[in-house]
Formats: sequence, C-alpha cells, structure tokens
Amino acid sequence: MNLWRVLTVFFGLLITAPTVILNANGHNIAFWVQEEPETVPTPQAITPPRDRPEVQAMFAADTLTQARYIKITEVLPPAGILKAGEAAPDDTLFALYAAARAPSRLISYCTEVIATIATTCDVIHTETRENQEGKLELTGQLAFAPSFDMGDPFKLADGEMVQASVTLPHEGDLLPANEAETRTAAMGYAAEMCENLRDIYGNCMVSMVSFEVNELWITDLEALPAGTNPQRLAVQASFTIFADPAELDEAKLAKRLEDLINPA
Repeated sequence: MNLWRVLTVFFGLLITAPTVILNANGHNIAFWVQEEPETVPTPQAITPPRDRPEVQAMFAADTLTQARYIKITEVLPPAGILKAGEAAPDDTLFALYAAARAPSRLISYCTEVIATIATTCDVIHTETRENQEGKLELTGQLAFAPSFDMGDPFKLADGEMVQASVTLPHEGDLLPANEAETRTAAMGYAAEMCENLRDIYGNCMVSMVSFEVNELWITDLEALPAGTNPQRLAVQASFTIFADPAELDEAKLAKRLEDLINPA
C-alpha cells in the first residue's frame, strides 16, 4: 500500500510538472522541472517634472541655460573683424584673434532676441572658421529666458519632453535677406507658433531658432537690383513640449507644426 502511494505521487508529479525526457541505453527517463514563481517588477517611483534637471533646464522661466538658444551666424571678410584703423595680427595668430572677438560681436544680436521673445540673453558658445570663399564665419549660441507665456509643464504628474523642428516659411523664391527685420520677424513667428501649441498641450518652449546664412553667387546678383543684400537666411525653429508620451510624440508634433504653417 505504501509503495502504491509512492508510485501515485511520483506519476502525479510527472503529469502536473514540466518534464524533460532523456534516453539512456534505450530507456526513457523522465525528469520534472520545478517552475520558478513569477516575479512582479517593483514599480519605479515617479519623479515630478519640477525635480527633473532636464525639464528645469528647458522650462525655467528666469534662468539662462544651454537647453534653449538662438543660433546666429555672421559671415564677413577677414578684415571685417578689425576695428577701424586697427592693424591685422600675424597670420599665425589670426584664428585665435577672431575667436577672441567673436563673443563681443555676436552678443549684439541679443538686442533683437530681447526685443522679440526674451527677457534676458547672453552668449554661451561661439565657433569661428574660414569658409571655402576665404571669409570668416562666426557662429554663436545665444541663451535666453522667454518673455512669452510658455504654460506650466510642472503641474503634470509625469511625462516626457517631446521635440520637433520645422523650417519657417518665407515669401517668394528668394530666401529673405540677412537683416534685423528678417530675424526679429522669424523669432516673433516662432513665439506665436509656440503659444498656439501651448493652448493645445498646456505648455511649449521655443527651444531653438537657427539662422543659416547663404550667400548669392555673383551670377545670381547680376539678375537682381543693384544693392541687393547677397546674404540670405534659411530659418529653422525647434519646439519642445512636456506631455504624456501616449498622447504626443515627435511625429504628431511635427505634423501639428506643419499644419500651423500650412493650414488646410
């Protein structure tokens, strides 16, 4: 009777437990494998957006950060970096000289930034290089604190920063001239787009406006009125929104930007 009980338990285990069948010398031997209990992952604590450095850097209203900036480029002949009557430095030192002058030249563009979308502005990064035409290109990133209403991303319990970029439109076949009027109009347009997005999603930041300088060829200028500015601007703007990723992603935001620029 005891042997019968042992055999009953043994065969019951073979039926209920996962088994592995091995063949040894012509005999099948069954082994049963004990299943490991399922482990339930420990839920991760949610960090509120106000305590997340990347959200603070993007949406802090009164602080200059590297997370949002205006990218400006100035193209000029090498002598243009010199002051009136100033002697040019030795050729071996010219690159260092231009790099040292770049911040003081590019910060002047902060006047336009403050006039349109910012309460304060400063240069946080500069680069200098000689282009293929032998001219100097000074490029700077101007950090700014927004003057427009960005909404309140900090009231959300959780979410992710969603970013998309778009090329801002212009009239006519020719890119707009590299002039203060063009730059201020573009920044103002970007701020208006952001305010429209804020009304939809509750918050929005103009995280970048980039002014890319292109110069017309001599042959192009010959067909244009005398005195036409050869430097033209292509403008791109990036927008960042803090949102529930289930409701908004990069593709949806990019589509929304295109709809704002080209309404049906």
